[in-house]
Amino acid sequence: MTNYTHLPFNFKGLQDDKYLVSNLAGQHQHLSKLDFDNLIHSKYNQIEQKSLDSLESKHFIAPKNEAKMRESIIASKLALRIQNSLKRPTLFMVVPTLRCDHDCHYCQVSRVTENKKGYDLEEKHINGILEHIEFLSDKHIKIEFQGGEPLLNFNFIKNFFDTAKIKLAGKHIEFVIATALGPINNEMLEWIELNNIHLSVSFDGPEFIHSNNRPSKKFNSYENTVSNVHLIKKYFKGIDISLLSTITKQSLQHPQKIVDSYLELGTKNLFIRPLSPYGFATDTWGILGYSANEFMDFYKELINYIQELPENIIEHSALFHLNRIFSQSTSYVDLKSPAGIVFGAICFDYNGNIFGSDESRMLWTSTKADELIIGHIADEPKNTYTKPNLIALLRDTFVEVNPGCNDCVYSQFCGADPVHHLATQGDLIGHKARSFFCQIETQMFDFIFNEYYLNNQNRKMFDGWLSNGS
Repeated sequence: MTNYTHLPFNFKGLQDDKYLVSNLAGQHQHLSKLDFDNLIHSKYNQIEQKSLDSLESKHFIAPKNEAKMRESIIASKLALRIQNSLKRPTLFMVVPTLRCDHDCHYCQVSRVTENKKGYDLEEKHINGILEHIEFLSDKHIKIEFQGGEPLLNFNFIKNFFDTAKIKLAGKHIEFVIATALGPINNEMLEWIELNNIHLSVSFDGPEFIHSNNRPSKKFNSYENTVSNVHLIKKYFKGIDISLLSTITKQSLQHPQKIVDSYLELGTKNLFIRPLSPYGFATDTWGILGYSANEFMDFYKELINYIQELPENIIEHSALFHLNRIFSQSTSYVDLKSPAGIVFGAICFDYNGNIFGSDESRMLWTSTKADELIIGHIADEPKNTYTKPNLIALLRDTFVEVNPGCNDCVYSQFCGADPVHHLATQGDLIGHKARSFFCQIETQMFDFIFNEYYLNNQNRKMFDGWLSNGS
């Protein structure tokens, strides 16, 4: 019998007397209670051979004469994961206007009415934005137009697109318009299809939920969204359109109806997200908000309903977490450590301010805390992204050293969300036990690991999502 010693790891008890162990190498192992007890008591000769071999290959244990070498391997894998998180940003958000034709109760930005003047991003700033993007980016990037309702400044979008194709000619660019489809018309759709622009549309489910969450003084928001989605799918088949749902307190009782409403629209891709405590949503939290437990009860019922349906439906929030677990993917900004500020995304606001994330922009709209602003579009790019307050913020977002994260079994799959904690607790790190973000993420990982290892049907479904590569 090899003379083993165990290497550093975190652990947590899961359902059915099972345990999860994880380490800084980003590896995990699901163990029976007996094997776990034998592991922590160093009774290696009593661990099932298959589990023992796996524990060694994943650097949870090592022959004593190899312990130092294995620790170096773990450190190297951690460094690689951090290096992958520190790559150049690939997502650039541009806010053509703060004007909007909806009055969404959970809106995260301080929108203004669609006829109000002085809230459009001027076209003279296009070259400046593109200089920042050119300075920051590698070859593959996504440029997403947000708002307000970006289609209310459609000429800006068209001119930005035409200029970007010239100034960023050497890059592969995916363009996205995040829209509620209020001002959409055939002329816009023809241009969008011709230029391979993607659409990201908020759709919260059946009419009594969607119209209540996202009212408009101009039209029935549900009928407008549904009719335009059907129009696009029928006559503009070249347009890639994705839908996402923001869950409010009203939504919690209707997971099946929300899934059914997506199927009625002819889509099998869902993205379910909880409320965020920014902007207007802060003021309406008492009406629209809920606890992490309430959200997860809803979410579990939704996933189990999806599993029962004959259609192959993908829920992308779960898929982001699965990719983080099994491939150490750092593409989902919320699950990046250090935080995805600047390294995950850059936001160019309608007024010329530059933010390191969309959440920073949202928090600034309600607090006007200028330390959230990285710079201005007119600034020289090379002098913009090295400011001490930005570096200090990122320095505090390594989960390995954050209290409450350093001993969490999910730390290597989770992320830091300093803006969330700044908004809710007035501190970049926050008290994790009181953090809505941490409560949601802990229960999400609990659910995914339990379902993956203890529910064969859901494991098969999850594996299908992973192999699909979506």
